[in-house]
Amino acid sequence: MSAVREQDTVLRERCQEKEEKREKTEDTEKDLMEKAASRRYTPLRFLLTYSSESDSKGCVRLSLCPRVHLVFGTTRPDCLSFHICVFYCMRIPDEKIDEVRNASDIVEIISSYVTLKKRGKNYLGLCPFHQEKTPSFNVSPERQMYHCFGCGVGGNVFTFVMEHEKVSFVEAVRSLAERAGISLPQPGTQDSAQATENEELYAVCRTAARFFYDNMTTTTEGKLALEYFHHRAFSDDTIRKFGLGYSMNAWDALVRFAEREKLTIATFEKAGLVLRREEGSGYYDRFRGRAMFPIFSPSGRVIAFGARKLREDDQLGKYINSPETPIFNKSRVLYGLFQSKEAIREKDYAILVEGYADLISVFQSGIQNIVASSGTALTEEQIRLMSRYTRNITLVYDADSAGSKATMRGVDLIIENGLEVKVAELPAGEDPDSFVKKQGGGAFQTLLDQAVTFLEFKANRYRSEGMFDSPDKKTRAIRSIVQTIAKMKDELKRNLYIQTLAEKYGIYESVLFRELEQLLKQERAVRTPVAPERRPATVEPSAAPEAPAPPALVPPPERDLLKVMLENGADIAQ
Repeated sequence: MSAVREQDTVLRERCQEKEEKREKTEDTEKDLMEKAASRRYTPLRFLLTYSSESDSKGCVRLSLCPRVHLVFGTTRPDCLSFHICVFYCMRIPDEKIDEVRNASDIVEIISSYVTLKKRGKNYLGLCPFHQEKTPSFNVSPERQMYHCFGCGVGGNVFTFVMEHEKVSFVEAVRSLAERAGISLPQPGTQDSAQATENEELYAVCRTAARFFYDNMTTTTEGKLALEYFHHRAFSDDTIRKFGLGYSMNAWDALVRFAEREKLTIATFEKAGLVLRREEGSGYYDRFRGRAMFPIFSPSGRVIAFGARKLREDDQLGKYINSPETPIFNKSRVLYGLFQSKEAIREKDYAILVEGYADLISVFQSGIQNIVASSGTALTEEQIRLMSRYTRNITLVYDADSAGSKATMRGVDLIIENGLEVKVAELPAGEDPDSFVKKQGGGAFQTLLDQAVTFLEFKANRYRSEGMFDSPDKKTRAIRSIVQTIAKMKDELKRNLYIQTLAEKYGIYESVLFRELEQLLKQERAVRTPVAPERRPATVEPSAAPEAPAPPALVPPPERDLLKVMLENGADIAQ
């Protein structure tokens, strides 16, 4: 009996202990829920995830620590790692996480910490999480995942930053968002209000895109745009894929639609869709009687529009675009990237064209690793955006004077930003849209296969302009090519191109290397200006004569020009 009583006592003590722990757990969970509901940061940076399991209803139960569990009806796969930030999803919208993930190419991010080399479709490097001599750290651009076959670590771009920087999930997302130029809400700050405003802008842009599409497909007037797109050989499937539409030829069609739907017209104004009347009150539509091309973010959200005129009496430009807004900066956007990013990753190169129609025609022909600069000059931000998906770009600009100049500038800018570039040259008078319509996608692919290096492109261009007809012109042409080579970050690559250039034109390598070194010195001088020497303050006598200023140094280019003039004065005078 004594043994039985002793056992009962032990059982009662265990039950009492369990009840106390249960009450303590409930208090802990309640405290965490209150903190999450108040949208305040919890002092806990993260909690260890001991286990996770799914039930038959699709709920996920996370055991954060002994006797502390959270159950989510749905959860993010990003969070199911070794660390989970407490109630993260309650503080940053899922759409923002998707936007950050889509804007953060894992190869580019990890390359900031690890030297990666391409091996087939993937990249390989030394693991940053353990000591090794043979590379076993594998990064997949297609899956946007990493895995080390040596120590077993792996994950996505968020988990890499978390593990490498020893930060929480939220801090990793914020770090990547800042790098990508994406604004995230900050609880209790103005950023939260800005994020809310941005969501409203996304919503009205999406609404406007649907409105324009319905105009084209359901109204008699809208058939004008549908016929225009069909005339350009765009199929109905392509029209739907790119969300093409039509803006009614009226001053207030969109304004009246917004009023009927009880939408805030001021938000349409902030999105650049309507304008305030200069005299009197009210608004009017920015886009009227035009074929509409929605512009998507990399994550697939409508952020702006391009509009092409359809009527001869339209006095505005052939194309007009949305103004810059809190969610749209034209220098940071590539048209068609949302539709083409997977094909770019798969083929590991991007085709860059100029216009909307160029991109859509080529895309429809089956060549889908293509983006467009939307008629604007190529920018560094656009190049950096492409670099998240590939390091290789093929330029296919219009075969006219403006297109040639844009290609020359684009080549230099791409090389300066560390990417590989080739140029596919179209026949005279053609653009990608017209070429595909006449020759088809197969001929366009052949053109891409025959793309040349920047050195060959520039040499061919200068030759067609007669730049090799005289020593003076040839010197200018060669110097221009060396200037492009000087923009390369890789010293070995610079040397190889110099050797190729010397062999191609029969010039001593030493001469070209001296020219290259002079250009590099000038570049370094521009980037690292010498700080003025600090001297102790002294009081100069008022009667002391002012010392003559030292003669100004002649910059190297001007010095070389003076040397040529002095040595060849008679020839120059003639």
